[in-house]
Amino acid sequence: MRSVIGFNIATIVLSSVVIVVLVITALHNKKRTLPFVFLIVAMCFMIFVNLTNILEHTGISTYFEIFEDFLKMLIIPFLVFAVYGFWLQDELKQRKETEDFLDKVIKTAPVITYIGTRVRVVYGKCIPFIVKQSAWKSA
Repeated sequence: MRSVIGFNIATIVLSSVVIVVLVITALHNKKRTLPFVFLIVAMCFMIFVNLTNILEHTGISTYFEIFEDFLKMLIIPFLVFAVYGFWLQDELKQRKETEDFLDKVIKTAPVITYIGTRVRVVYGKCIPFIVKQSAWKSA
């Protein structure tokens, strides 16, 4: 029985250290705070579960047993939400970089303009131009 309490205390201490590290990391990385919030909430749930286990195993109170079971079920979804948040932000960053690259390519690439059966290549921005039919026949 004492070893279970010891493991619960160790888990509380480690979860507290993880929360401090997550808060410091979230403060330094302001663009990615939502996944850190999910992780911090999951760690707070872990601390609460272990505190209620200590109360239960020492015989002080079993009143929080209902809340403990409910929070145990919520830990995994919050961890999954955090992982999904990190993945989503990485995908959005990669998409933004790709869009910036494509915008750069579009602005600097030659634009091919089709007029009738002839093709003209214009460098730079796409500027519409009007060519008389007689100019095409003489060329």
